[in-house]
Amino acid sequence: MADSVVAAEPGWSPIVIPTGQYREQIKSMPIEMRPYRPLHFYGNTIRRNHYRGNPAPMPRDISTTATELIRPR
Repeated sequence: MADSVVAAEPGWSPIVIPTGQYREQIKSMPIEMRPYRPLHFYGNTIRRNHYRGNPAPMPRDISTTATELIRPR
């Protein structure tokens, strides 16, 4: 069961502060289904706990956050 849940885990969005239609789209989704976003500690923690059973970030989460923050737009 855990493998199927991990497979459904949402990806990362490089947009820290969404606006316009994208913001409305995200707000209409349950928090567990929203994409991970850099610096969104509460939502990311809820998603990690939901999908992994552990709210603590893994090393890959920290590196992904850093990568998404410095990626040129």
